[in-house]
Amino acid sequence: MIFQSFLGHKPSKFHVNPIVRAFIISETFFWGGINFLGPVFAIFIANEVSGGSIEAAGTAATVYLLSRMVFELIAARSLNGASDDKKFVFAVVGILIVSIAYFGFVFASNITWVLILQALSGLGFGIVSPAKYVLFSEHLDKGKESTEWGVYDAVSMGGMALTAMLGGYVAQEYGFNVLFVVAGFLILLGAMPFTLFVWANRGIKKQ
Repeated sequence: MIFQSFLGHKPSKFHVNPIVRAFIISETFFWGGINFLGPVFAIFIANEVSGGSIEAAGTAATVYLLSRMVFELIAARSLNGASDDKKFVFAVVGILIVSIAYFGFVFASNITWVLILQALSGLGFGIVSPAKYVLFSEHLDKGKESTEWGVYDAVSMGGMALTAMLGGYVAQEYGFNVLFVVAGFLILLGAMPFTLFVWANRGIKKQ
């Protein structure tokens, strides 16, 4: 089925809207960075942080989710009827906040700071998620919606699978601080496709 669907077609058959392409590239870096840390984050909290434990790891996840829930509702409401430029700004700002939180884990020596950074990460996710998903859904190419959702899932999950494996190796061989820096950098790269797209579009408008 896969071969029948994708092989034997001209490359033009797979051309997608530039915003959709920017979204897919961004998500590959963004979720690659998130998953670089994800599988071993509980180990970091339980073993490397003062006051940390398995229970604290669960609490940290709850703080992140509650923060994300609150700010996602606020951001989603403020994006109703917003221009694409505003959505791009929200996406970039949200990604920057998440990357700052991940870089911040380098300096998190106790559970209090971990919880604060988890709340900050939730804030970033709350801002970026509605902005990115509305951009993607509004610019899907007509007649290619299922294909483009499938490509997005396949590409981003491929990146997640690779970084999850590498994350465990980096944490074991080089320590968590290196892991946080690499994860934060990958997340930061997720802002580049949106930033470059806006830059290019503004250049076109000025001409």
